[in-house]
Amino acid sequence: MKKDRRYEKTEEKIREAFFELLKKSTLQEVTVKEIISEAGINRATFYLHYQDKYALQEKIEQEMFSEIFEIISDKEQSAKGTCEENGAAKLMIPPSLEQIRRLTEFAEKNRNKMQLMADIDVAEHFVNEYFMHNKEWIDSQFSIFERDPVTAHYLKNAIKGMIIGMLGTWFRRGFQESAEEFFETYGKVVLKLREGISRMLAGIN
Repeated sequence: MKKDRRYEKTEEKIREAFFELLKKSTLQEVTVKEIISEAGINRATFYLHYQDKYALQEKIEQEMFSEIFEIISDKEQSAKGTCEENGAAKLMIPPSLEQIRRLTEFAEKNRNKMQLMADIDVAEHFVNEYFMHNKEWIDSQFSIFERDPVTAHYLKNAIKGMIIGMLGTWFRRGFQESAEEFFETYGKVVLKLREGISRMLAGIN
């Protein structure tokens, strides 16, 4: 059923009030009473939209992760801009640089939503989802370590940890660097990582 404009406007008021309150308090501290007061609506109207503040948070989370999923599900972008043949190494560091660029731009644009997610590790969720939905392709990239599967296993998880650490730090710092600045730094780290993998493969082969 299509929602009318009045319903949508009320929805916007509730969310704006929620985000405004979260600038000053944690999710646990914010109350429905405060939300309806900030939004200028009554309690019955709030409950027409949400069962409680946690249902409101969950709905926002679902929408955000749905948008993020579109980024990590783009197989075409997975294969772009990450392969730099350097000696023996032909490993493409996942996620692709283009996917990271799009993710950081999304995060910066939706910083209110990202900060709302402070109670869960958004970076870890994103990276784990990415590796799960792209497992076959990622495993194929690490096939260059066929002579040393143990190294491949640990390297894959080290890369996951690096990405989670970098994104998570940026989120927790409140986006002090712009998306462009973060992306530039991330690109430098990936380049150094590729150089290290080249040397590692040269030693194995």
